Amino acid sequence: MSIAELQKLINQPFEPVEQFDFAVQAYRIFTKQAEIVKSTLTENSKKIEEITLNRIMKADPLIPIASGRSKILSSDLLKKIAINLGIPVEEPETALNIELYKNPVPVVISTSGEREEPKKLATEFSNHGVAPIAITANLNSSIAKCAGEENTIPLKVPTEDKEIKEIKKYCPLGNLGEFSSMLTVMHIAGTLASKIHDLHDSPASYANLMIDEIYYNILKFYPHFSRRKELHSTICKKIADSDFLGLAGEEYSSNIVRSFSIRIKQLLTREKETRRIHVFNSDEANPLYSPEFSKKHEKAVIFGNSGRGIGFAKDIIEKAKILRERPEIKGKTEIDIIGMTFTPNSYIHRESDHAMILPNSYIQLSLDGSTVLRTYEPLSLIVTDSMVPAIAIYSGIEPDRINELMEKTHNILGY
Repeated sequence: MSIAELQKLINQPFEPVEQFDFAVQAYRIFTKQAEIVKSTLTENSKKIEEITLNRIMKADPLIPIASGRSKILSSDLLKKIAINLGIPVEEPETALNIELYKNPVPVVISTSGEREEPKKLATEFSNHGVAPIAITANLNSSIAKCAGEENTIPLKVPTEDKEIKEIKKYCPLGNLGEFSSMLTVMHIAGTLASKIHDLHDSPASYANLMIDEIYYNILKFYPHFSRRKELHSTICKKIADSDFLGLAGEEYSSNIVRSFSIRIKQLLTREKETRRIHVFNSDEANPLYSPEFSKKHEKAVIFGNSGRGIGFAKDIIEKAKILRERPEIKGKTEIDIIGMTFTPNSYIHRESDHAMILPNSYIQLSLDGSTVLRTYEPLSLIVTDSMVPAIAIYSGIEPDRINELMEKTHNILGY
């Protein structure tokens, strides 16, 4: 199927949908947003290149600043990318002692540009004579004014798009800004990697190629996503019915599961207080091995997200499979295992009860053999975020109530 045919398929007229189609409609929103963001990044690629090469690449240190999911998905992502590319990174509170640093460069990410913590830090750096770089959808915001026009990278959040607004009435997704800022950070990463590794004559052109590749992967996955909607429905229903949801990721996938946990916690635990949501951490005791686990939980879901189908997420799934066969668990606690990966026949694909296979391109940014970034992460974010409305509906929450809870989430977390 050609790109034009795929775009036509996605742009078909919207119609109200059955419960198991909520994830598909959400996916359509993200696909449309990806096209708009791609266009915006292409328009601003020269400016992004100038800011990236003249300030971010020369940072000593780079200081990523954001709050809520924007911190997890964009600020933390930028931090990991910078470290892997050899750029010094510092936490904002420490870096405010600017006299200790050679060339501090704060990068402040906020859709509204008015959230308390990013705004406060942007103002403090500005008062110290250091103009931050602002990534925001509000060019008249406080952080944009601190940065100045020459240091502001505009975000495009298509909340006014007529069709997106119509679909969101039935398929609540909340704030879309994190996805836009994530793609913007990936464009910056492509620019940096291209220059550092001499990958392309023009860093901006290389970054645009990478964003094009991400967009086409998103587009190409849509028919598959639509055909497999019953699989996604099954997964969403199992999560909705669970009283324990354990999430595990590896490398950049860990950011996706942390983001997923925030979405579900803010929506579902308000309505269903018995649910426990846990993001597995290699530094802490595994709650699955607690003697109280089978007494507290009747239905558990373990969700492993790993692009390569290995690593920490694979280890958690392996332990869950062993655990559910133990006498103290078997017949008492039902444990379903769900996997998401781009690697067919990997451990996560083979051993999960339900597995989603996502596409990944061969464009990878690496340094000394260590992968810095893949095009898998935006797609896994789309899939997990697009599951949330369906999970909420299966949990018995009305769409209007979901919108209300989403708004409260934004006010609590800040974007």
